[in-house]
Amino acid sequence: MQKYNFKLPKTTNQEANRKIKMIASMAGINTPVQENGVKGPKANFVCTHTARRSAATNLAIQGVPLDFIAKLGGWKKLEVLKKYLLASGLDVAKVVAEYDFFR
Repeated sequence: MQKYNFKLPKTTNQEANRKIKMIASMAGINTPVQENGVKGPKANFVCTHTARRSAATNLAIQGVPLDFIAKLGGWKKLEVLKKYLLASGLDVAKVVAEYDFFR
């Protein structure tokens, strides 16, 4: 971020997804998975949508106010964000976060 003076260069969604997949692979997110009949390392299935959902869920778990999460993620209505978080398994994530195994 500092390299670009906190003004990131514009990119396409496709290019952003390619870079996210590369970063996920470098981070070792390579557990074999299958999605819609396609098998491969988990990093191959990560995309900007995954990152947005994960960031929102993790912020909510940490107690960040929903209106702030909505502003960061571009949600205009809190009701939409709440449904989005519910769909991501927020309740389950909150419970497992309390166990040492998941830290």
